[in-house]
Amino acid sequence: MKVTSVGRVWFLSVIYGNPNPKFRAQVWDRGTRFGASQKEAWCMIADFKEILSNEEKTGGKVRHPLNLSNLSAELCFANPAWFNMFPSGYQWFLERFPSDHRPVLVKFMGDQEPFRGQFHFDKRWPLDPNFVTVIKNAWDSGCSNNSGSSLTRIVNFRRAISAWKRQVAPNSQVRIKRLREELRRKKKSDIRGSEE
Repeated sequence: MKVTSVGRVWFLSVIYGNPNPKFRAQVWDRGTRFGASQKEAWCMIADFKEILSNEEKTGGKVRHPLNLSNLSAELCFANPAWFNMFPSGYQWFLERFPSDHRPVLVKFMGDQEPFRGQFHFDKRWPLDPNFVTVIKNAWDSGCSNNSGSSLTRIVNFRRAISAWKRQVAPNSQVRIKRLREELRRKKKSDIRGSEE
């Protein structure tokens, strides 16, 4: 597909692996041949996700081991022309939920804040009386009259919660370090006591 955005033209191929194993190689060959022939900026997102074992299945018939695949891939790649057009572009493979497929998020421009890993919600946070205020202020910041996009609000929320948790919220790592130090001191004093 031809994509035109902000005065830039590039090509995108989105490939979903054929459910019939006999045709998967053909689909792959066709996609890679097309990409190899592209001189213009080109990006391909492909899903060749196939279960590797029956443990990955939820419901349906159990598959015979000979009918399982040795290929399970979700991928995204681009040619040099695409990376020249989008030098700070990158991809994220998001968490599998609720499907066994991983959504691919392709970013064309670098963010001000680089990706720092998954966001984990701590169930202790709502116990803090200021938590609701932090959420409300973050959700509303920069979005007057309900005008902000959901993505902007989520980014604001994540930044605010990340800053807040460093200052206020309980930090398990600090507690673990303190308890380990305390345990080390007790072991040391026990060793001295047994030597006397």
